[in-house]
Amino acid sequence: MSSEIRDPGRWLLGVALPRWGCGHLDCESGIRWSNGACCAACEEVVADKFAARRRAHRIAQGLCPDYGSEPGPSGTCRDCELQRAIDGGASSMPAPREPEGPPRSSCGDCGCRIFLTGRAIEDGLCRLCREEARALAASSPAVPEHPARSAACPGAGGVPCGRTTLPTRGACARHRAQELALTDAEAS
Repeated sequence: MSSEIRDPGRWLLGVALPRWGCGHLDCESGIRWSNGACCAACEEVVADKFAARRRAHRIAQGLCPDYGSEPGPSGTCRDCELQRAIDGGASSMPAPREPEGPPRSSCGDCGCRIFLTGRAIEDGLCRLCREEARALAASSPAVPEHPARSAACPGAGGVPCGRTTLPTRGACARHRAQELALTDAEAS
C-alpha cells in the first residue's frame, strides 16, 4: 500500500531499483548491461531448471528420466542398457599398443620425432639437423666476409647457434619453436 511507504527514496532503493539476475553486478534479468549480451551464468541456470522440470515430467509419466523412452523388462530403457554396455566395455578395452617398426625418439637438436635407425642411433639427430651441423662445421669462417643483415641467434643456454634470426624475433625458427613449447608447457 502506498500509505505504508514512509520514505519514498528508501523504497525506491530497496524495491524498485534492485537488479534481478545471477548476482553478477553487470547482469540484469539475464542481460549484461555493459554490452547487451546474454549472461552465460543465467543461461545455465535456465537450462538446468528446464532439465529438472523435463526430468520430473518424465518420471511422472513413468518414462526413463534420462532418455524419455519406455523402460524394458529389466526396469531400464534400451538407451540406458546400451550406455551401460558401452561404459562397461570401455574398461575392458585393451591398452594401446606400441607402434610397430623401429624405435622412435626425439631429435637432440630440434625435438622432432625420429626413427632410431642408421646415423640417428649414433648422434640422435634428424637428417636436417645432421646436415646443418655438418655444413656449419665445414664452413665456419672466423670472420664473415660481409656483415649479415640479420643478427645471429643467441641460441639456448648461452651457446650461440649461428643461425640467422627471424625477421621479427630475436631467435631462429628452431629456438623460437622451443620457446613456444616451453611457454605452452608452463601454461598447462
